[in-house]
Amino acid sequence: KKNTKSFKNNTGLTRSVGSKHKEYREEDVIHFHGHSLIKATHATTFEVTTENYLTERGTCIIGIGADKGCMDLKKTLKKLLCDDRTTVEIKTIVNGTSFVARAQGSANLDLDHPSDIVIRTSSFTSSRTIAIQSDKAASDIPQAMRNSLTNPEAQGLMIISAWI
Repeated sequence: KKNTKSFKNNTGLTRSVGSKHKEYREEDVIHFHGHSLIKATHATTFEVTTENYLTERGTCIIGIGADKGCMDLKKTLKKLLCDDRTTVEIKTIVNGTSFVARAQGSANLDLDHPSDIVIRTSSFTSSRTIAIQSDKAASDIPQAMRNSLTNPEAQGLMIISAWI
């Protein structure tokens, strides 16, 4: 097995060397909490928001009170998310239950929404979108996690990792 090293290159992205290809990788973490109206039943998206309220119509929302919206993500992560070659992994953890979705970056992303972070199964983009072509949506979240998220005291983490 070859030794690999990681270092920051002049773009600020982490590059792993020592293998047959170069890999650029970055991640960011978002903290959020639950709400009594969380349904997590939407079939094509899932979302966290910095807003502290939720209506019955927000079926894609899995967490509120997030500490970041799209515009607050690390600059180096946003650079990777805006590349069509990028693979994105979104790991959500709530009360010991985890949920992982795989998606793609896109050169069409704006990443400038102040309060929302949305992951989509389609290729639609907006200022709220951080990844497209996701293999999962809110409706795929395990029932135990959905049940936990209806508790306003439930704390969640969303770890967004991206690499080329």
